[in-house]
Formats: sequence, C-alpha cells, structure tokens
Amino acid sequence: VGPAAGEEPESSDEGAEGAGPRVEGAERKGVDLNSIPRHIKRESWMTTPHESIAGAFSSDGPARKRDRFEVTRSKEEQEKFEKIFKERQGPSLLQEKIENKFAGHEEEMEKARKLKPGAGATDIWGMSAKEQERGGAA
Repeated sequence: VGPAAGEEPESSDEGAEGAGPRVEGAERKGVDLNSIPRHIKRESWMTTPHESIAGAFSSDGPARKRDRFEVTRSKEEQEKFEKIFKERQGPSLLQEKIENKFAGHEEEMEKARKLKPGAGATDIWGMSAKEQERGGAA
C-alpha cells in the first residue's frame, strides 16, 4: 500500500538506491570464496544429537536395546530366501497384459472399470440408519 495523498513515502530501506541490476562496470563487489573458512566453528549442541535420537544420525547404526523376540537369520538362510523369492516371482502384471495373458476376460475387466471406486460395505460410513437400511442409496 502506498502513501496517502500529500504524504511522502517512508524510506525504510536505506540501501534501496543500490538495489537492482547495475550498468556494466558498476557491478557489486562479489565475495571471495577463498576468504570463507572451510570449517565453520559451531557449538557442540548444534552438531551433536541428543542421546535419545543419536541412533538415527550415527554411521555405526542405531545404538538400541535388542528386541528379545528378534529373529536373526544367518547369511545362508537369507540367501536361500532370496533364491526362493526370485524363483517364484513371475513377470509383472503389465508385462502379462502386454503378452495378452488375460485374453477372454474382457467383459469382467470392463465391469471392474465401471465400478465406482470404493463401492462396497464401507460406503455406509457416515450414513444415517435410514440410509443404511435403504441399502446406501441416498
């Protein structure tokens, strides 16, 4: 909002005359990046996390109490799981659709497309008792 009629604008920015681009040769003086210290000194509270959250910032992993129900797997068991998982993993649904593996089910797919998202028993949430008795038809 500008000044009222007859008033002079207040100059709150003392360096406002130097704001904006300047003509060639009158540019602002830049900062010498070599003069900036490489290691900024900070207080320890700024860089050392509190012990309650220190595990999240530790490179050694979280220092936490072990769960007494935790199950540890050996390297062999993990490799066996990975092998079995890769064997039973088939092609993606997109790949199967491209290869026409779902041919012959077009009418069911069309029915599914026409269904209203979230249609079902959960649609009664927020309805009155009368609307629920009518079957949700509002």
